[in-house]
Amino acid sequence: MPPCSVPVVTVIVVPPTCIGNTPQNNGIISLSGMDASARRVDFTIGNTYSGAGFNSAQIISGTNYVVTNTLPSPTATQEYTVRIFCNATTYYDKVITLVPNNCLGYFYNIDGGPFQVSNIFNCILPGDHILRVKDDKGCLSAPTTVNVPVAPGSETVTGTITNPTCADPNIGVITITAPLGANYTYSINGIEYVTSPIFTDLEAGTYTITVRNNTNGCVTPKSFTLSPSGQTTPTFTVTDPSCSVGSSTITITSPLPSTGVTYSLYNWATNLPTDPQTSNIFVVNYDETNSFDFTVIVDENGCSVQKLCSYSIKTTA
Repeated sequence: MPPCSVPVVTVIVVPPTCIGNTPQNNGIISLSGMDASARRVDFTIGNTYSGAGFNSAQIISGTNYVVTNTLPSPTATQEYTVRIFCNATTYYDKVITLVPNNCLGYFYNIDGGPFQVSNIFNCILPGDHILRVKDDKGCLSAPTTVNVPVAPGSETVTGTITNPTCADPNIGVITITAPLGANYTYSINGIEYVTSPIFTDLEAGTYTITVRNNTNGCVTPKSFTLSPSGQTTPTFTVTDPSCSVGSSTITITSPLPSTGVTYSLYNWATNLPTDPQTSNIFVVNYDETNSFDFTVIVDENGCSVQKLCSYSIKTTA
């Protein structure tokens, strides 16, 4: 909340105009919606008021007021902080942004985003990016691909995960381990940023965590995938029958027997399932057929995974 209460004030910024291809020093900051009380107004460069600025002696009254009309065109996007004083000790701050006017009638676009006046794009992630230029008649240039290399010392997002379980599918956790610090905030949806690097109560799925450096405004995404723990795709071996042993043996090799793990088998030829068992070995009687289809079913702590297999029997001596 501002240190003092003032009416709803709209701060308007107008970029400098052009004469030919030359930008003029006539950018405007104005106020709309002030009350009739006389108030002192000041403004400084940057998004934080830094003391006596360019307009410290001005006293305003009325509902509309031009703070300045002599702003130069910046070479890059420039922020200003407008401070409206309620009295000698209390104030209200508004931050505005002035964009450069290149006076050439060109607008610039990166990766299909909105066109802008500035030909400078900040906080661009490493990788290939597509640039396009549009003139004031709407004519578009051919796309140009540029590659932004990974800068030495650039920020890398790392983190750990805790997977949910089938028994409790909403206990997944993503914890960002770097970067950390008071100047970083974190988002799981790219919109709302929080100070905590830990995201809880997550279901299985892929999540993109975006880390924002609040010092320079740059963001870095990192994807994490949560899978229900205990879902191991079963692997197995089959032992062929022989003339002396008229049965096949199916041995589950992964996951191996442990607490909470059970196995069952569904023979598609007979449409008969077996009861769940803790042993990972099944004996299938040979019935003069040369092949059979079966499904191995493994249940790990409430997570059931199936694998269908068609096996050709080879009788050995």
